Amino acid sequence: MIRAAEIADVDALLLLESECFANNPWSRGLWAAEFTSGRHVFVADTGERVIGLVAVRTSGAESELLRIAVRPQHQGRGIAASLMEVAQANARSVGASTMFLEVEHDNVAALALYGDTGFRTVARRNNYYGTGRHAEIMTCDLQEASA
Repeated sequence: MIRAAEIADVDALLLLESECFANNPWSRGLWAAEFTSGRHVFVADTGERVIGLVAVRTSGAESELLRIAVRPQHQGRGIAASLMEVAQANARSVGASTMFLEVEHDNVAALALYGDTGFRTVARRNNYYGTGRHAEIMTCDLQEASA
Protein backbone atom coordinates (compact mmCIF):
# COMPACT_ATOMS: atom_id res chain seq x y z
CA MET A 1 0.00 0.00 0.00
CA ILE A 2 1.22 3.50 -0.79
CA ARG A 3 0.38 6.16 1.76
CA ALA A 4 1.48 9.60 2.87
CA ALA A 5 4.51 9.33 5.13
CA GLU A 6 4.33 10.49 8.73
CA ILE A 7 6.98 11.84 11.08
CA ALA A 8 6.80 8.45 12.85
CA ASP A 9 8.26 6.91 9.66
CA VAL A 10 11.60 8.72 9.97
CA ASP A 11 13.44 5.72 11.44
CA ALA A 12 12.17 3.51 8.61
CA LEU A 13 13.17 6.14 6.05
CA LEU A 14 16.66 6.31 7.52
CA LEU A 15 17.02 2.53 7.29
CA LEU A 16 15.84 2.54 3.68
CA GLU A 17 18.26 5.40 2.93
CA SER A 18 21.16 3.39 4.35
CA GLU A 19 20.28 0.47 2.09
CA CYS A 20 19.66 2.45 -1.10
CA PHE A 21 21.89 5.51 -0.78
CA ALA A 22 24.81 4.23 1.28
CA ASN A 23 27.17 6.84 -0.20
CA ASN A 24 24.85 9.80 0.30
CA PRO A 25 22.00 9.13 2.74
CA TRP A 26 19.82 11.93 4.02
CA SER A 27 20.15 12.64 7.73
CA ARG A 28 17.44 12.48 10.38
CA GLY A 29 17.33 16.28 10.29
CA LEU A 30 16.78 16.39 6.54
CA TRP A 31 13.97 13.84 6.75
CA ALA A 32 12.35 15.63 9.69
CA ALA A 33 12.44 18.86 7.68
CA GLU A 34 10.52 17.17 4.86
CA PHE A 35 7.50 17.00 7.17
CA THR A 36 7.59 20.68 8.13
CA SER A 37 8.50 22.25 4.80
CA GLY A 38 5.34 21.61 2.79
CA ARG A 39 7.02 18.88 0.77
CA HIS A 40 5.29 15.62 -0.03
CA VAL A 41 6.63 12.23 1.02
CA PHE A 42 4.93 8.93 0.27
CA VAL A 43 5.92 5.43 1.31
CA ALA A 44 5.23 1.92 0.07
CA ASP A 45 4.30 0.00 3.20
CA THR A 46 3.69 -3.75 3.56
CA GLY A 47 1.92 -3.20 6.86
CA GLU A 48 5.00 -4.50 8.63
CA ARG A 49 7.69 -2.28 7.16
CA VAL A 50 8.36 0.58 4.78
CA ILE A 51 9.83 -0.80 1.56
CA GLY A 52 9.87 2.29 -0.64
CA LEU A 53 9.73 6.06 -0.57
CA VAL A 54 9.31 9.06 -2.81
CA ALA A 55 9.85 12.72 -1.88
CA VAL A 56 8.71 15.64 -4.01
CA ARG A 57 8.91 19.43 -3.69
CA THR A 58 6.39 21.56 -5.59
CA SER A 59 6.47 25.29 -6.14
CA GLY A 60 3.85 26.75 -8.43
CA ALA A 61 3.73 24.92 -11.73
CA GLU A 62 6.99 23.07 -11.17
CA SER A 63 7.65 19.98 -9.11
CA GLU A 64 11.00 18.34 -8.34
CA LEU A 65 11.50 14.67 -7.61
CA LEU A 66 13.93 14.76 -4.70
CA ARG A 67 14.22 11.08 -3.81
CA ILE A 68 12.80 7.72 -4.84
CA ALA A 69 13.95 4.38 -3.50
CA VAL A 70 12.82 0.79 -3.03
CA ARG A 71 14.50 -1.75 -0.73
CA PRO A 72 16.82 -3.92 -2.85
CA GLN A 73 14.94 -7.16 -2.09
CA HIS A 74 11.67 -5.58 -3.34
CA GLN A 75 12.98 -4.05 -6.56
CA GLY A 76 11.69 -5.21 -9.94
CA ARG A 77 8.08 -5.52 -8.76
CA GLY A 78 6.71 -2.20 -10.03
CA ILE A 79 6.86 -0.48 -6.63
CA ALA A 80 8.98 2.43 -7.88
CA ALA A 81 6.59 2.96 -10.81
CA SER A 82 3.64 3.02 -8.38
CA LEU A 83 5.45 5.51 -6.14
CA MET A 84 6.19 7.67 -9.19
CA GLU A 85 2.55 7.54 -10.27
CA VAL A 86 1.44 8.75 -6.83
CA ALA A 87 4.09 11.50 -6.82
CA GLN A 88 3.02 12.71 -10.26
CA ALA A 89 -0.68 12.65 -9.36
CA ASN A 90 0.04 14.57 -6.16
CA ALA A 91 2.07 17.18 -8.03
CA ARG A 92 -0.77 17.64 -10.53
CA SER A 93 -3.29 17.96 -7.69
CA VAL A 94 -1.39 20.91 -6.19
CA GLY A 95 -1.05 22.71 -9.53
CA ALA A 96 2.23 21.49 -11.03
CA SER A 97 2.37 20.99 -14.77
CA THR A 98 5.97 19.75 -15.00
CA MET A 99 8.28 17.65 -12.88
CA PHE A 100 12.05 17.52 -13.09
CA LEU A 101 14.83 15.48 -11.55
CA GLU A 102 18.55 14.85 -11.61
CA VAL A 103 19.94 11.33 -11.96
CA GLU A 104 23.44 9.94 -12.33
CA HIS A 105 24.12 9.27 -16.01
CA ASP A 106 24.91 5.56 -15.50
CA ASN A 107 22.00 4.64 -13.22
CA VAL A 108 20.40 2.35 -15.78
CA ALA A 109 17.47 1.21 -13.63
CA ALA A 110 16.50 4.76 -12.67
CA LEU A 111 16.83 6.02 -16.25
CA ALA A 112 14.54 3.20 -17.43
CA LEU A 113 11.95 4.01 -14.74
CA TYR A 114 12.01 7.69 -15.59
CA GLY A 115 11.72 7.04 -19.31
CA ASP A 116 8.78 4.70 -18.70
CA THR A 117 7.01 7.34 -16.60
CA GLY A 118 7.23 10.17 -19.12
CA PHE A 119 10.59 11.83 -18.42
CA ARG A 120 13.07 12.86 -21.08
CA THR A 121 16.62 14.14 -20.77
CA VAL A 122 16.92 17.88 -21.41
CA ALA A 123 20.46 18.60 -20.20
CA ARG A 124 23.58 17.15 -18.61
CA ARG A 125 25.69 18.52 -15.76
CA ASN A 126 29.18 17.15 -16.21
CA ASN A 127 30.98 16.06 -13.04
CA TYR A 128 27.94 17.02 -10.93
CA TYR A 129 28.35 14.04 -8.59
CA GLY A 130 32.16 14.08 -8.78
CA THR A 131 34.79 13.57 -11.43
CA GLY A 132 33.34 11.48 -14.25
CA ARG A 133 29.95 11.27 -12.53
CA HIS A 134 27.51 13.30 -14.58
CA ALA A 135 23.88 14.25 -13.88
CA GLU A 136 21.18 13.85 -16.46
CA ILE A 137 18.52 16.55 -16.02
CA MET A 138 15.15 15.12 -16.95
CA THR A 139 11.71 16.65 -17.18
CA CYS A 140 8.18 15.37 -17.54
CA ASP A 141 5.02 17.08 -18.75
CA LEU A 142 2.59 15.97 -16.04
CA GLN A 143 -0.44 16.36 -18.28
CA GLU A 144 1.05 14.00 -20.86
CA ALA A 145 2.15 11.57 -18.13
CA SER A 146 -1.46 11.27 -16.94
CA ALA A 147 -2.77 10.39 -20.39
